[in-house]
Amino acid sequence: QFGITPFEYRQKLRMGTAKRMLEFSDQEVKAIAERLGFANIYHFTRVFSKFYGLPPARFRHRSL
Repeated sequence: QFGITPFEYRQKLRMGTAKRMLEFSDQEVKAIAERLGFANIYHFTRVFSKFYGLPPARFRHRSL
C-alpha cells in the first residue's frame, strides 16, 4: 500500500527519529545509534548519510 517494503518503511521511521534526536537532544551519535537498534555506529552513519546526504555529526553541527 505504501509503495515500499516493510524494511524500507522501518528504516524511514528510524531515520526520522534519528534526525529529531540529533536536532533536539544532546545525546552522542553512538548512543542514538544504539537506541535505534543499529549494531554499530558505522552502519548507522552509512544509512543516515544515504537518507540525508550528511553524516550524523555534520548534520547536527549544521542544525546548530
